[in-house]
Amino acid sequence: MYGEFSRRRFMKQAGLMAAGIGVGLAADSLERAAAQTPQQVSANEKLVAGFIGMGGMGNSNLGDFMRCPEVRVAAVCDVDERRRLAAAKRVGEGCDAYNDFRRIIERGDIDFAVISTPDHWHALPSIYACEAGKDVYCEKPMSLTIREGRAMCDAAQRYGRVTQIGTQQRGGTHFQRGVEVVQSGVLGRICLTRTWIIGNGGSMGWPQDSDPPPGLDWDLWLGQAPYRRYNPARCHGSFRFFWDT
Repeated sequence: MYGEFSRRRFMKQAGLMAAGIGVGLAADSLERAAAQTPQQVSANEKLVAGFIGMGGMGNSNLGDFMRCPEVRVAAVCDVDERRRLAAAKRVGEGCDAYNDFRRIIERGDIDFAVISTPDHWHALPSIYACEAGKDVYCEKPMSLTIREGRAMCDAAQRYGRVTQIGTQQRGGTHFQRGVEVVQSGVLGRICLTRTWIIGNGGSMGWPQDSDPPPGLDWDLWLGQAPYRRYNPARCHGSFRFFWDT
């Protein structure tokens, strides 16, 4: 099932999976476990994690789970060699680094997958993980399309897996407390709210298409997305500016 990567076969399989539409997504919060007072946990009792996607959110999630005494990180995966090797070094001894996420899925010793890839790569790793008996923590948004999201729900329900979509500023206790205060009525009727955002990045510019840099598997980065030549403005964090990723 997890053989050599073929773009054409992969896209066909993606379409078949997305056609299996269902509803229902079990959810439980690992964040609460990380917030508890650390306790001594034997190696045999620890949950074993595999991380797929080691960009900004992947590394943020990695740090959070490394602080959780109930979790051991056994493997990391990224199509960018530089990123996966840096993540494996951060974890230390006993952490394997893979280019292909299916190497993590096929391992019987890994209990759950943490998926922090670009959005177009959320659905299939999540579905594969559920099929393989693994629980899933997947970054937001859940999927690139509604159809993919329904297929993910169906897989979680069909295989009885625990899954969670990691939406920041929803699970934190301080945000929950804020909601409780507003809903309690102690502040009276809320007539006006103001929001703002800071930290916007600079322009991507208009770089030319080029060959991918050494160590980056561009075909696997694209996956089921429409084929595009490599462009540094499209890859890694900049994927958010494009509809098809």
